[in-house]
Amino acid sequence: MGLMKKSFLFVWAVLFFAGLGREAYSQAKPARNSPFVRVWEGQMAEGVDGQSFLNFLTQVLIPTTVTANSDSLRAYIPIVLDPSAPIPRDASIDEVPFHEAALVVHRNETAYRLARAANPWYGPAHFLYGGGFDSSSFSASPEEFSGEVDIATSQDPVAYHFGNKRVDWQAGRVLASVILRRKGQTNGAYLKAVLKYMEEMSPATKTLVDAGYFRVGTDHVTIWLHLRKWVRRSSLEAILGELSATHAQSLVFGYFDQYSEPAAHGRMRVEVGRVYNVMFKRPYRGPLVDPCALRRLARSR
Repeated sequence: MGLMKKSFLFVWAVLFFAGLGREAYSQAKPARNSPFVRVWEGQMAEGVDGQSFLNFLTQVLIPTTVTANSDSLRAYIPIVLDPSAPIPRDASIDEVPFHEAALVVHRNETAYRLARAANPWYGPAHFLYGGGFDSSSFSASPEEFSGEVDIATSQDPVAYHFGNKRVDWQAGRVLASVILRRKGQTNGAYLKAVLKYMEEMSPATKTLVDAGYFRVGTDHVTIWLHLRKWVRRSSLEAILGELSATHAQSLVFGYFDQYSEPAAHGRMRVEVGRVYNVMFKRPYRGPLVDPCALRRLARSR
């Protein structure tokens, strides 16, 4: 084979495999850079009073979620339920389904893993004695909603997503809702009701909502919806009102529906019955929480 022919084949091979490499990179890049989301729900530990729990959220959990994930965190939207709020009489429960839940959006999974490795104290900080959560609390990993739903458990911590994954959840408005299971409903009937509602809700709100996350608990469904720009609340509420009326015989609506309130990190006071969209610069470069201070706080409780 002549030198010119060999050179031609070499150049062709380089260009061919370089093209394959670029194609593979372009296909892998979105997955690698795709936002990584955790959907947390927590029950207040036994023996903790309400004010101590709010102090814990204000002074420990919310600040450390931002600082311990300073390079990865992109949005943080906690829900704080009011334990004294009345439970609808048709619901399967007679007390608050959870005390605090949160949609936590990271830049990507790699950034999330690096943050956790760099701050191993952050996970245990959720369970500080005298102020935090009990051992039944856990995060779920969302997957694309594709016509099936399961109850999230610590062994199968699943949640669901629909719409645009790249929505900036820190910008704009978020509606958080908690729908309850009906009294006397079997697991099969409950999951069938949730599935039917979500299959109708996600397309019905498509022109008003650009993304949503939801997690199915044993006795409730927690939903975060991100409203499109310039959408009026009344337009979304009209559609959701029609849907809730249609599904009122299979699920209990109206227990909790609140829009997020912007709350500046480091200057917020947590109250029950609220949804907060925690505001912080990305990446966060403010004061960090000292893990030693957390240990001193735990010992003092």
